[in-house]
Amino acid sequence: MKKSFILFSLIFANFLFANAQDSDSTKEYVENTFWGNRVINGQSSELTPAGKLEIKISHRFGTLEQGFYDYFGLDQSSIRLGFEYGINDWLMIGYGRSTMQKTFDGFFKAKVLRQTSGKKPFPFTLTYFADMSYNSLKWNDPTKNDYTSSRIAYVHQLIFARSFGEKLGLQFVPTLVHKNMVPTKEDKNDIFAFGFGGNYKISEKFAITGEYYYLLPNQVKSKVNGLDANNSMSFGVDIFTGKHVFQLFVTNSTFTVEKGFITETTDKWKNGGIHIGFNLVRKFTLIHK
Repeated sequence: MKKSFILFSLIFANFLFANAQDSDSTKEYVENTFWGNRVINGQSSELTPAGKLEIKISHRFGTLEQGFYDYFGLDQSSIRLGFEYGINDWLMIGYGRSTMQKTFDGFFKAKVLRQTSGKKPFPFTLTYFADMSYNSLKWNDPTKNDYTSSRIAYVHQLIFARSFGEKLGLQFVPTLVHKNMVPTKEDKNDIFAFGFGGNYKISEKFAITGEYYYLLPNQVKSKVNGLDANNSMSFGVDIFTGKHVFQLFVTNSTFTVEKGFITETTDKWKNGGIHIGFNLVRKFTLIHK
């Protein structure tokens, strides 16, 4: 009940602030710090436009280290199918299903502050992101009860972003991942991380992107599928067609949801644990604004 009240308060306060901010005609809002609502794996400060539905296919091939045996990652690929909708100019919602751990996830993202220029400039954009994911794999631990709550994890992020001119956009993302159940008492239920992301627009159609999530030490003690958890790092290219953004990248993460790639990435760049991936978005107009 307390969590629900806090969540409602955040949304309501954001609604009041957003409307108050919009009423000030002396401000010019800085737009398109990023071309899409994700940098690569993680969220960007941007939202799906109001009245638009985005169908997103996120694909990660397996690692390249097995070479031709795994056909350079094709045999071990993971996919997420997502549906994301812009409710208004400051709020969007999303839902998806991933093949990794057969995960269902739902989220909302809200703009709290917006970078402005003009007579009354404001230096950055602040976006709040909240996600809940559910692991639907068959239960395989006979020593523990299969509670629904044990399969759920939550993610909260504050996304601080700033445009530096028309080409460069950077963001800083303090992150909390909460897992209702962890393998041992030494593992933390609340896991803290810091994300860093950016893009540089080299033309009207192409941008270079980068992303890094630093997992604070001594939080994930147990092995993840027999391996240590590592920081997620990705580099890519955004291709902007005017209506859609196609993202092509390389990453050491297989997961396509925040709970996974932030706390359960196990591959290492230096060992050839590199995945080729892409995000493909198709946008539909449901309500004309």
